[in-house]
Amino acid sequence: MAATIGPAHMIISENIPSANRGKLVLAAFGFQAVGALAGTGVGYLVLKSSPTLDAWRWMYATALIPAIAVTIARFFIVEGANWQVVRGAHEAAEKSVAKLLVRRPQSRLAPVGKQATSHARRLY
Repeated sequence: MAATIGPAHMIISENIPSANRGKLVLAAFGFQAVGALAGTGVGYLVLKSSPTLDAWRWMYATALIPAIAVTIARFFIVEGANWQVVRGAHEAAEKSVAKLLVRRPQSRLAPVGKQATSHARRLY
C-alpha cells in the first residue's frame, strides 16, 4: 500500500523541517485514503449524471485539475542537501540542512561542513 503514493513521503522526509516532518508524512499516507474515497465519489457522480460508456473520459478529465496543481507545485520544491552536495553547491547544501534542523527547542546539531561533504561524495 505504501508503494502507491510514490516518492511523496521521501520528498517530505528530505525537505521538511523535523518539527513538522512526522505529521506531514502521516498526512501523505492519509491523503491516499482521502483520494481513493474522493475518486469513488467523483466516479459515482459522473456515472449518475452521464450513465454512458463515455463517462470514463469525464472521470479521467476530473483528475487533470489536481494533476496540474501538483505539477505546478513541484516546481517550487527545493533540491535536497544530498543532491546539492553531489552537484558541488556546498554552501546551499549547508543552508538546506540548517533549515531542516530547525526545532523547538533548537537542536544542538549543526552541519559539519567538509566532513559531511566528503562522506556524501563517498555515498555517490
